[in-house]
Amino acid sequence: MLDQLSFDYFKKFENDLFLIHFEAEKALEAKLIRLEKLNGDSDLDRSPFSITFETSQKNQYYTQAIYKITHSDLEDLHLFIVPSGKSKHGILYEVIFS
Repeated sequence: MLDQLSFDYFKKFENDLFLIHFEAEKALEAKLIRLEKLNGDSDLDRSPFSITFETSQKNQYYTQAIYKITHSDLEDLHLFIVPSGKSKHGILYEVIFS
């Protein structure tokens, strides 16, 4: 499944709310705020890209790890997520597909 995910696949979900399951009993809403095409090559039939989620967390953040991400229109995804900074609304998390 992961090898089939592409920039265009996620583009239709830009600005949608997802749930990131950081703990077994704790999921936070996260808005898909940015998609970015990256330079480089891939062994897969896609170009590298990244997606960035924004949560409402103010100070606490979760460390990089594989977390489950859910959306009502998608199958559950298990992705390696990295905290990548803060915005005026909360903590940013990035996923890179190479």
